[in-house]
Amino acid sequence: MKLINTKIPRNHNFITPPQWWREVNALKATTINADKYRIISTHWSGPLTIGGKLACNDDSPLATRFKTVPIIQLREPG
Repeated sequence: MKLINTKIPRNHNFITPPQWWREVNALKATTINADKYRIISTHWSGPLTIGGKLACNDDSPLATRFKTVPIIQLREPG
């Protein structure tokens, strides 16, 4: 799984944000909570919400369309 980068670069020369940033914000309306629906989220090609952040599966078309960062899964011992 990969996190979708939603950070917008600061540019004070433009009034409207870039097109890719507006599309990323529109994805939030169609997300599935991966923590709650684990079985559905493994095969879902659309956007996911993991820990309150926007993400997608590795084989999703969203991974090639937007800038993504791999999820680093850390587990505490015990």
